[in-house]
This record gives sequence, C-alpha cells and structure tokens, in this order.
Amino acid sequence: MKLVWSPETASKAYLDTVKSCELHKESGVAELISAMAAGWKAKLIVETWSQGGAIATSVGLSIASRHGGGRHICIAPDEESRVEYAAAMEKAGGTTSGESFGRRNLARGVLCSYARMQIQERHRILGGEVS
Repeated sequence: MKLVWSPETASKAYLDTVKSCELHKESGVAELISAMAAGWKAKLIVETWSQGGAIATSVGLSIASRHGGGRHICIAPDEESRVEYAAAMEKAGGTTSGESFGRRNLARGVLCSYARMQIQERHRILGGEVS
C-alpha cells in the first residue's frame, strides 16, 4: 500500500478544525493532527477519551475522518465517559452529515458496552477481579 499525501484534503481539514475550535476557544495541536490524518487519508482513526478530557482534538479527528473518507472511533473506559464524550462532541459540532452524534454512534456505544460486559463475564467465570 502506497501512502499519498493530499495537501488539498489536509488544508480543508485544517481550516474546518480552526473554525470549530475557534468557536470553543480551544485550539493548538488539534489543527495539526486533523490536517495530518486527513492529508494522509487515514481510513481508521482511533482515540481514547475519559471524563473531563479536552474535546478539541476529538473534533479535529472527526473532521479529518470526514475529509479523508475514513472512520473515527473513540474508546471510552466507562458509560459515564461515553455519555460525556457524546454530549461534548455534539455541543462542539463534531457531528457529520447533519446526523445527531448520539444516534449515529449509539451502535458503537452499545458495542463498547457489550465488549466490556464480555470481559467482565470472562473475569467472573475465571474468578478474577474487574476494575
């Protein structure tokens, strides 16, 4: 697989991220990360996020996935973090195609919750503790 840099896609993602972060007074590395991910046309962008975390980078990654034609997935450690992340992304404008972030990502949240339940069940069967 050959990587090809797309300056047009990178510029569009950069500018959209600047606009989004400007509204929320958060910027910095989000624009750079967004431009890099979109410019290389990343097909899968995975991040981790927990309660109280900054949302600007997440918005930038969401914008990059939209411009690069990829998928943006966030891994949250618990249900409270997932709910806070979804609310923060919706408030920050991290939605795509006019869809509600919560509706579009409900299946992902359920999938993450299901995976967590499977891990808990395995630990219970094996007699281990789950944090």
